[in-house]
Order: sequence, then C-alpha cells, then structure tokens
Amino acid sequence: MGNLKNNAIILASYGSPESRDDLLEYLREVFNGRDPPEFAVNDTQKKYAIVNYISPSGQIIRNLRNEIEKLMMANKELQGVPIVNAFKHWKPSLIETTRSFAEKKIENIKIFPLFPLRGRSIYESYMQPVEEYISKNNLSMTIELISGICLQKSFKNIWSTNISRVLKDGDFLLFTAHSLPRLNSEEDLYIKDLEENSRNIAEELEFEHYGTGFQSRGPYGKNWLEPSIYEILDKVKNAGYKRIVSAPIGFMYDHLEILYDLDILFAEKVRSYGMEYARAESPNNSEQMAKLLFSIIRGSLGLS
Repeated sequence: MGNLKNNAIILASYGSPESRDDLLEYLREVFNGRDPPEFAVNDTQKKYAIVNYISPSGQIIRNLRNEIEKLMMANKELQGVPIVNAFKHWKPSLIETTRSFAEKKIENIKIFPLFPLRGRSIYESYMQPVEEYISKNNLSMTIELISGICLQKSFKNIWSTNISRVLKDGDFLLFTAHSLPRLNSEEDLYIKDLEENSRNIAEELEFEHYGTGFQSRGPYGKNWLEPSIYEILDKVKNAGYKRIVSAPIGFMYDHLEILYDLDILFAEKVRSYGMEYARAESPNNSEQMAKLLFSIIRGSLGLS
C-alpha cells in the first residue's frame, strides 16, 4: 500500500463564478482566454440572475469536501492525506493545484471528477490536461482517475428515495443527463451508465412509465447525444400523461443546468402543454453522498 501521505485527492468539477463581478473572468476561462461573445455573456447573466449570481454548487462542493475530510481525519490511515477542490474553469484550476502538489513533493494524485456517469469527455476534460502538464514539465508524479459513482448501489438508493418523495401514480418519470457534443459511438459508456442506472432505479421503485433523455444541449453543432428531453416531452404529451417528474441522475448536485435548464426552461415547456412538472431532489452534500464518496476514495487508496 505504501505511504499514503504521498497521495493527494482532487475533487474535480467544472467551476462557477462566485459573484456578478466574476462572470466575465469565468467566461474567459470557458472560452480559453478569449473575450466571450455577447450572446454567451447575456445568456450567462440571465441564468445566474436567478441565483443572485452565486450558484449553490460552489457551497455544495465545499461542504462535500469538508465532510469527506472529517471522515478521513477520523481514519488513522488517511490522516494527513490532503483533499482539495479544483476546477476546469475556475480557481483554483486543476493545473494550479497540480503544480502546488508537485512543489510539496506529492507523488500520487487521484483525480475524482464529481460526475456520476463515466465517459470519454470526463477523461478529456479532467485527466488529459493534467497528464499533459506533468509530461511537459517532467514532473515525477503519477495521476489516477477515480470514477464509478453510478456503479454504487448507495448512489442509486439515494436517487430512489428522493424520487419516491415526489413520484405519483400516473406520472411519467424522465431520467436526464447532460448532452455532449460527441458522436454516440464515442460516448457508449456514458449512454450505457445512464440507461442502466435509470432501469435499475425504475425497477427499485417498481415504476414502468419512464424514459431517458439528454438536456442542456449547446446552441451550436449537430453531433449531440440524443434524444433530447424535449423530444421525449412531445412523446409523453402525445401519450396523454398529465404530469412529468424529472430525475437528473447524470448530476450529483444542484447548479444552473438543473435550476435553470430544467426547473425554468423545461418546466415552462411542460406547463405550456397543460402538464404539471416536478423534480426529484439532487443528492447534493447529503450525509449519504459524503459517505459514498469517502468509501470510493478509501477503495482507490487500497483500503477496504
């Protein structure tokens, strides 16, 4: 097992601005240092205005890290193993964090993207940039991807419980995940994880009226994962359902792709069809979620 104190854990996520003044800087990060186009600024401002320009995701992620650290500190073998948040498009970045660990002589970094489903885009977004940085700078450290949240029965149990609180007889249950700008053949694992988790949760709930769809598709490009949630909605309406319940199981916690894309844009479309809309609560920083992530981290470090 070696010296665990030579390891570090990065909880990796997309990132979000922390105030209205941060919006432009955040968008420059998203657009690789370039000034963002006007449409992107306007769209982002409109979304973030509904949460007073502070996404709840930032605090949720901090809470998760704090709770996991408490569990690690209570475990003698894990005391002294650092665990931090780092972001693809905010501060501290994945590269800044890797550089800091290299300076502290950390030998092994385990990157744990806070996304339940597995897929090629996760590797490209969170592992590949760090691998390239380590190689370019000839750093003597290794990195490893931690994944498989969706494989854990407790993750499915959290969603089953949350869905059961809002689901009624006669509803249509729609499981969702973020659409990706990829050909289907490049994201087979991502699609498989969504479909298998949806089926397992529906079976646990003994609920037959469900489907899966992809949300938050970008405004450009044609090669996005399908079907979209709006295609599913048309079919649900035509089938005569009066109420639709969304369960965004492709996510772990609340952010604008749930609070705006689902709860405002999609909900408005549902209601325009004369139907009712409800959403199952996300796992967020619940005690069960923190314990689940801690268990996966322990396993990645060779602890039973």
